[in-house]
Amino acid sequence: MTLGPRIAVGVHMQSSVTLSAGERAVSLGAVATPVEPCLTETRCERVYDLFVRAPDLFVLPVVDAAGRPVGLVDRHQFLLTFAAPYGRSLYARRPVTSLMDAPP
Repeated sequence: MTLGPRIAVGVHMQSSVTLSAGERAVSLGAVATPVEPCLTETRCERVYDLFVRAPDLFVLPVVDAAGRPVGLVDRHQFLLTFAAPYGRSLYARRPVTSLMDAPP
């Protein structure tokens, strides 16, 4: 699979969160897992294989050749598109950019 360089994504959380009784605050870093991003030219069939092999992967970052983030692939939306009639036939050989969410 064609993968890009590792990237770090910064997330700022609120310092105080209202929780129900008995719940405790958990930082994003405690539950997030670093993911190797894919390059813009990676074919959708490769992304499909990655989602099948990694059932706990919900979002895949997409980067350009310079390692800059250009979008995200949402597992749920991606697999719905692939499962649609002719979805795999239409998108398997296309680049992942055809099914990614680009920044607004």
